[in-house]
Amino acid sequence: MRKFKYFILKKFTGPLGLGILSIAFTRRLKRLMGRPVNLKVKSSFSINDSGVTERDLAITSRLTKFWSNSQNSLANLGESPWNQIQRDQVQFYEIMGEGNLEKIYDYLISSPTQSLCNGVLQGNRESIMLKVNPKYRDFVSKITINRFMALSEAIGEGCEVQNPEQGQWGVKKDFNFTEFLNRLDLAFGMPVIPPTVYTGLLLTEVGDRKFNQVDIMALNASLQIKNTLANSPNKTILEIGSGSGITPYWCNRLGLGPIQIIDLPHVAVLQAFYLLKSLPDANILLYGEDQGVNEPDITIYPHWAFLELPKNKVELVFNQDSFAEMSNETVLNYLTWISDIGAQILLSINHESGATYDSALASQANISRLIQENSLYLRLSRHPNWVRQGYIDQVWKID
Repeated sequence: MRKFKYFILKKFTGPLGLGILSIAFTRRLKRLMGRPVNLKVKSSFSINDSGVTERDLAITSRLTKFWSNSQNSLANLGESPWNQIQRDQVQFYEIMGEGNLEKIYDYLISSPTQSLCNGVLQGNRESIMLKVNPKYRDFVSKITINRFMALSEAIGEGCEVQNPEQGQWGVKKDFNFTEFLNRLDLAFGMPVIPPTVYTGLLLTEVGDRKFNQVDIMALNASLQIKNTLANSPNKTILEIGSGSGITPYWCNRLGLGPIQIIDLPHVAVLQAFYLLKSLPDANILLYGEDQGVNEPDITIYPHWAFLELPKNKVELVFNQDSFAEMSNETVLNYLTWISDIGAQILLSINHESGATYDSALASQANISRLIQENSLYLRLSRHPNWVRQGYIDQVWKID
């Protein structure tokens, strides 16, 4: 049955096929509904119609050079779910190869609807499914509401935590989102309003604000990083596999850093675009650029060049939702490197389900099982993730 599922995912690429597939996915999403949402959910797709500015073209020019530098040498990923995703980036490779800055910018500004964002932030197939099936879109939005509620409960600070055994359970029409948003603002010390960077990204209304699912996960992760570093004078962070780049955005806004990021080259371009657009005053260094005299706030390198990162005393290494999607060998190599660079803490937010990721039914990596082989890692905590069922938050001290 699973082999048949991967065959369907590969072959159903048109609106009709993906519409049919979204019906099956709607049933699956019911498992993610932590509590009933008994209100009319409002959603929309983001629009960025500000036009192309000189600054946008300057950003795009930097990204083309970054992409060129990142292509000079590519390491083997090993077997992982990302092999096929990377092979699917034919259109992105062609557009970057042409070097037309306006065309590249148009592609990146609409990247949530492109294959570039597959496995990261919506992607082309997911976008079609969301548009052709209102019921599927409604369920995805309700999951965002659920995760926002869970994030609010995770923050605490006097916030009531719903209990299915007693008291209120679910989200009803008269629910006071304003109170929860105010508590979120207090936790961050600023109004938590995600920047509008893209066109075509599904957003769900939460009170008077709009969020994507990934926004909620990034907000949760950045607060965890902040709390983990609360007693450390050194706030330096290294993130392995930053995906959309939204977590480092909020870490930067929280005053954490400097932040170093390593990821696959095509995903690193996406991160760099988002962070350069959303943090115009930040000092962001891309691989191949001259660092200059000032220490960068954020550094972005391709994954194969991790040994070339500027030497910082890294306090915390963070990985969310990607150790499980690497080969066992790659994860073990990262664990050795993390201890070699003198990092003090490893924070992981990953699943350990052993899920299969291709037609050969290969199992994804289990970080807890692999880390047992390294005596330098002492686990300090392990608990379920507040906003994502089946994900586990773990912190290790590195000797």
